[in-house]
Amino acid sequence: MVEQEDRLERLARLVACLLDHEQPVSRAELEGLFPIYAGTSGKRRFEDDKAALRRAGIPLRSEAPEGEKGTWYYEIRREDYELPELDLSDEERVALNLAVRSIDFSDVVWGRLAGTKLGMVGSAQIATVAELPGIEVLPALAEAVRGRTRLSLAYNGNSRYVDPYGLVLKHGHWYLVAHDHRRDQVIPFRVDRIEEQTIEVVGDGAFEVPAGFDAAARVPDEAIGMGEDPPVEAVVRLDGRIAELVASSVGADCEPDGDDTILRMPVRYRPAFVSWVLGFGELAVVEEPPDLRQAVVTRLKELANR
Repeated sequence: MVEQEDRLERLARLVACLLDHEQPVSRAELEGLFPIYAGTSGKRRFEDDKAALRRAGIPLRSEAPEGEKGTWYYEIRREDYELPELDLSDEERVALNLAVRSIDFSDVVWGRLAGTKLGMVGSAQIATVAELPGIEVLPALAEAVRGRTRLSLAYNGNSRYVDPYGLVLKHGHWYLVAHDHRRDQVIPFRVDRIEEQTIEVVGDGAFEVPAGFDAAARVPDEAIGMGEDPPVEAVVRLDGRIAELVASSVGADCEPDGDDTILRMPVRYRPAFVSWVLGFGELAVVEEPPDLRQAVVTRLKELANR
């Protein structure tokens, strides 16, 4: 029986081994060097170790050469994880220092490391103007985007096969913009709703991102436009005093109706739409469809009974 060894030591040895080899190392060679990776349980352990290194920002490249069906080779390249010297002037370093200190990195595991790379010293604090949400799975997803790596994962409890096109920070949340094979469309996935332990690599270099693709444009500016359900058209009666401002903010079609304005807009995520409508109080009334109107009424009753 293979003697268990400390995982950190094993990961360090694996990194050193792949860096020392000038050519990619086959799976069979790795099993010879690391007997703990042999067999079915060893394969799972190797995948876990690969995932741990990805989370640490050290990605393993993999390839299966033509003519060697079922044979995988692995390598680690320093340029994939080492940051080059920034070569900043003193003025640039001070400006960047101030910018970094004004962002709350407390929830980001690599925040202190980023500061060290920028030459930040001391613990002086200045007013925080923004917070950056930290999610441990982000490095692995960023590597999947860079390596055009197809993934399988669980999202809100459902299994998905996705081609990651890009990561976007919007509305205070990270989104993975990816082609969902189940729905055959590009969808923004909230990263904090992806179950980290379910992420598995299906294939590296498995797809091409469409030319000119803009990931940020696929994350709607309004949460009501997000979601995976088919859109329904909502008809909202707006007080004329707010109609122009509201219509321009959501980019919806509208038409005058006496002193009011009728707004027609697509809705994918109903909870966000209900909250959005209630924010206008008596100045906005949902007229169609009936189930969406009822959702607003139900929410109003819930708030009144608190």
